[in-house]
Amino acid sequence: MCHKSITNTSSATKPFDHAPEIHKIHTLQSPSAPTCATPQSHSALVAKWFGIHSSPQFPAAPFPHLRTPAPGQIILLTGPSGSGKSSLLRRFRRRCKLPLINIPRIPLSQKPVIDLFPHTTIESALSHLSRVGLAEAHCYLLPPKHLSDGQRWRLRLALALSKTDLNRKLQIANCKSLCLLSDEFTSLLDPISAAVVARVLRRAITPDSNLCALLACSRTDILRALAPDLIIRCDFGKLELWKKSKGENYVLEGETSQQPKLHPRPPHPQTRHPRRL
Repeated sequence: MCHKSITNTSSATKPFDHAPEIHKIHTLQSPSAPTCATPQSHSALVAKWFGIHSSPQFPAAPFPHLRTPAPGQIILLTGPSGSGKSSLLRRFRRRCKLPLINIPRIPLSQKPVIDLFPHTTIESALSHLSRVGLAEAHCYLLPPKHLSDGQRWRLRLALALSKTDLNRKLQIANCKSLCLLSDEFTSLLDPISAAVVARVLRRAITPDSNLCALLACSRTDILRALAPDLIIRCDFGKLELWKKSKGENYVLEGETSQQPKLHPRPPHPQTRHPRRL
């Protein structure tokens, strides 16, 4: 009896003696098991559901045949977010033959704001800063890192406009005009500040200033203040060119001036809802 109990315990203490054989049988039977189909990627399913071709790049709109912006001219690229404004602006930038000043890329050092204008007088620097809405005295002594995003954007615009004086001095030696470039123009500003900045830029860019601008933004509440000479509306692969007509109206390319389509000024409440007699 003792011998049987010892043998039973010895067999119970080794429950995994046949484990290698079981694993061997499992590996032999696994190839004959039915395999699942490889799942399709999300992009393939979306292309199949919506009937479009999957491509790594969004279809670009045809590049419009435009001349180099003349001094005093403002070209505005507008449209909803993701419609291709930034891509079209980059294509304009590569083909533009004028010296460019990319406003969002202007570097800012850690010096006080007023010391970022060594190329001009202090009176001119204060004038440019106040024109873009930076008229607080304590802001002049702060480094740019202590300013808000909107204030830093306006500071870069003031630095770009301050180069107008140097451009006028060099106009005799170099007749090329400067082109201001800005993506997401006034996107970081509130509606009132955006309208003020747009009006300042419109007054600064004249044929006498030897400046032009290529801007891109999705907001339309600055059209009246900015008064661009040409509006290119991007619509996900399609382009519409609106040329400035008489007054504040814009006409779609190919239409007559008697059929204005775009009005930068909103209709008056009395004309929108006339009083009944």
